[in-house]
Amino acid sequence: MACVLVASAAGCSDQPDLRDLSGGEASACADLVDALPDTLAGVAMTDSDERTAAWGEIELTCGVDRPEEYDEYAPCLEIRNVGWFVPDAELEDLGGDATATALTHTPYVALHVPAAERDAGVDQMLTELAQPVRSELEPTEPCK
Repeated sequence: MACVLVASAAGCSDQPDLRDLSGGEASACADLVDALPDTLAGVAMTDSDERTAAWGEIELTCGVDRPEEYDEYAPCLEIRNVGWFVPDAELEDLGGDATATALTHTPYVALHVPAAERDAGVDQMLTELAQPVRSELEPTEPCK
């Protein structure tokens, strides 16, 4: 599961294909990756390309689709003016993987945190990512 979100760096055979981005989306993703912190929750960045970054097993992907589990009644975690959606099952199962998707800026960004890395503090990771998301991506409608 660790390679699900990283498109080009890992070359995983079971990963879904990422959708094509418009020129503006691709540019915004590249700018976001350039603005990401060198460390996230104390882990050094180990890989990046124009739309993905990895800090060890923690992976960020820019230009993802809105999660299927998200609907108009789904709550978001608002952290430093970025609304992140995490499916309820992942919030409740602290021993499993978690994927947080920023839905208040476009293109959408997903952060995948494997179960073994959750004790590093997902909230801390989202806090550290808020500034580059706000500065490099376009704000959209707030999520709930």
